[in-house]
Amino acid sequence: MTVMAGAVTHPAARGRGLARAVCGFVVDALVHRHGRAALIVHDDNPSAIAAYERLGMTKRPFRSAHILAQRGRGSAAAS
Repeated sequence: MTVMAGAVTHPAARGRGLARAVCGFVVDALVHRHGRAALIVHDDNPSAIAAYERLGMTKRPFRSAHILAQRGRGSAAAS
């Protein structure tokens, strides 16, 4: 699966359909090449969620974890 990331519209350019055009092009290309595509969007970004839903994408829950490396473990610099 491929993931589209880093799609941002400058506030002055919002409301012109630019995100829909660019993201639609990218998602279509990813689906054509890889069979499916995904993206990650924060729940507190309703404008982006609405744009992606207009492209036919659906929301699925996603959970992630961030694990900090322990000092001295897994590092080439550890002695």
